Amino acid sequence: MFSFEDKAIVRYEMVREWIATDQTASQVAEKYGYTRTRVHVNAKRIEEEGIAGVIDKKPGPKEPTKATPEVEQLVIQIRKRDKKAIDEIAKELKENYGISLSPRSVDTILTKNKIPKKNRGRKPKRKTNR
Repeated sequence: MFSFEDKAIVRYEMVREWIATDQTASQVAEKYGYTRTRVHVNAKRIEEEGIAGVIDKKPGPKEPTKATPEVEQLVIQIRKRDKKAIDEIAKELKENYGISLSPRSVDTILTKNKIPKKNRGRKPKRKTNR
């Protein structure tokens, strides 16, 4: 018998039982404590990846960050040199250096290094006395 605490084995057994019997996905899912959709998703994963498809994958980024310390210094240098806005910095990185970095990543770099955001013509917020 298998342990119900090992999720990968439970998922595999659930899909195996669904395929091997004439039970519906809903019936098998209810027996194992999953949804009908999860039976189908796990079956597809097993079909595409084999048994590894039902093993929990590590959360988080799957590849190294593009914002290396060198790229961070380049972003800071561009900002200080030209006083460009975030989206303009991202565009310059792409056009002049071949570095594809999202405006959000540029913003994160500037915030992390305590470099103030460029005022894009908006009126500053007024403090009210209440």
